[in-house]
Amino acid sequence: MSITGEPGRAPVKTGNPVADINAGILAVAGIAAAYAHKLQTGRGQIVDTSLMEARAAADLLARRDLLRDRRVAGPDRIGALLTAPYQAFRASDGWINIGGANQANWERIAGGARPSASGATIRASRPTRRAWRTSTR
Repeated sequence: MSITGEPGRAPVKTGNPVADINAGILAVAGIAAAYAHKLQTGRGQIVDTSLMEARAAADLLARRDLLRDRRVAGPDRIGALLTAPYQAFRASDGWINIGGANQANWERIAGGARPSASGATIRASRPTRRAWRTSTR
């Protein structure tokens, strides 16, 4: 829960049961691999899944911080860590999630959102967009 929520506020649990869902997906992958092995060799396999390991696998970026920087990631990452924008924004009629995960997506999003006269906003690179996000937190 350390990575959910907003800085300075209480942690927030995820909106869905990430460990349960991920464990099910990993179990299906294991079953498919075991079945393929059985078809090729005639021998069965043991398929084992763990909720804790499934949850840890879902937090790869937070684990990276822990392993690389020896720190527990905090809730300063309201959006996605590696790209921007990839977060919720308030609109006049509620909230909207916008994900400009790659340059082509970003240019389509920015093109429909009152681009600057020079077009520099639309052509902004991912590192530039991430820097904007960091500077506006």
